[in-house]
Amino acid sequence: MSVPMGESAISGMLESLSRDQQHAAINKFLQGELAVERQKIALLQQQGSHQAMGGPTHMRQPETVKFDVSMY
Repeated sequence: MSVPMGESAISGMLESLSRDQQHAAINKFLQGELAVERQKIALLQQQGSHQAMGGPTHMRQPETVKFDVSMY
């Protein structure tokens, strides 16, 4: 399970590493983020293909936003 860390903690950890280790750590982090985003895209594509095969779909109506603007 991931534990959120603050910017200062991450900076401190990276500063203690060599330049090559910093690059490796950053690359590992970015690869993990990329994998998560690819999974999201694959899931959305799956949902889209299932909806296309399932016949008519219900389109969600945009929500109405009302503003109360007082006249000056």
